[in-house]
Amino acid sequence: MPKATFYTHVAHRENFICQLARRVYMEKNLIIRCENHEQVHQLDELLWSQEPNSFPAHDVWQGGEFPENTPIVLMCGEIHQTLSSKFSVVLNLHEEPCLQNIQRVLEIIGTSEEELQSARVRFKAYRDAGFELEHHSMKGK
Repeated sequence: MPKATFYTHVAHRENFICQLARRVYMEKNLIIRCENHEQVHQLDELLWSQEPNSFPAHDVWQGGEFPENTPIVLMCGEIHQTLSSKFSVVLNLHEEPCLQNIQRVLEIIGTSEEELQSARVRFKAYRDAGFELEHHSMKGK
């Protein structure tokens, strides 16, 4: 059964994305699905700026062939079957839920009411699609 985990009330979203990406990619390959190309570029820059001993190796995918040994892929848009067969975890930063043949989805939600409302819609979509759901409030952490 696929699983979606929601981390809500994340005060420092960019830092949390980097921490979570580092934790996940030590065990599994990870797709970070961004909202748009600007967000891909910003996140790419942020990941490159991490400390050398905690740097998460990654690359940006823009379609076509993809390097075999890249543990983290940054992308926007729909996740194609060729990627979902290699990557078992998606960190979804997109407004739309990620329902395409993925076993594990991570959702990071900030503190604004707009973000929380959008997350509720995605939560319902995952539930309706048969995902096991998990929630962690990061309020005060």
